[in-house]
Amino acid sequence: MKIPPVDLGYLTERCTDLCVRVVEAWDDEGRDPGGPTDPEAVAAGLAHLFAGLERLEAPAAPGGGTPPTAAELHDLGSLGLGLLSELAACARAVGLDREAAAAEALAVPLSVLVVRRGAELSALQPVVDALAALANGLSEPADLAQLFALMGEIVNAVRPGIAQDPDRSDPRRPWRILLLNRAIVATRSHRPALMATAFDAVVEHLPEEAARFFEEGMAQMDALDYPPHVRAVMERYYLQEGPAPHTLH
Repeated sequence: MKIPPVDLGYLTERCTDLCVRVVEAWDDEGRDPGGPTDPEAVAAGLAHLFAGLERLEAPAAPGGGTPPTAAELHDLGSLGLGLLSELAACARAVGLDREAAAAEALAVPLSVLVVRRGAELSALQPVVDALAALANGLSEPADLAQLFALMGEIVNAVRPGIAQDPDRSDPRRPWRILLLNRAIVATRSHRPALMATAFDAVVEHLPEEAARFFEEGMAQMDALDYPPHVRAVMERYYLQEGPAPHTLH
């Protein structure tokens, strides 16, 4: 698996190709257009979205309009993520699982694209799922380090109200999964500096889970035969946070 490039031209071309395949399969099955899930409507929405983003990419002409606000960029990103999820659902409805996965993976470059222009993110679920799928398909430390950098851009752009994590009752909440997955990606990258950055974020934002995370990480050091320099970082944080409490039954 390859990490999709953060490039508007690539996003536009890839989405157009996926939309054509899904619409053709939809028509071949004789499905009614205009229903609750309609790939032609999704394709039109994506085309409109990318046309809007293309205008943002163009250099501003003298006396032209004002650049988009952070709020407008946020809304464009949220709209795009929703459309990609709809495209994936349409693809799966006609048995195009590979195309569905490809559509979902585009949540990463789309999110980073708007983030680099000043947007905050609140629709985290699609991009967190896409990052997890990409991580599962990578094995080379250099590729994982590249993915870690993108995950860092996402982490830093999450809206403060979400990053403050007011309701910690749901272990499936995207913010928690993003932080833990980034720490795992950092470990798999074998880069101590990346590990320290990700581990510090776990300690800061998920203090009630840090001890258990590092305890489980130490177990993985043996199970997966990590090199000594990776083990040393994991052990340092494990000793710093102390062993996780265990409940007797």
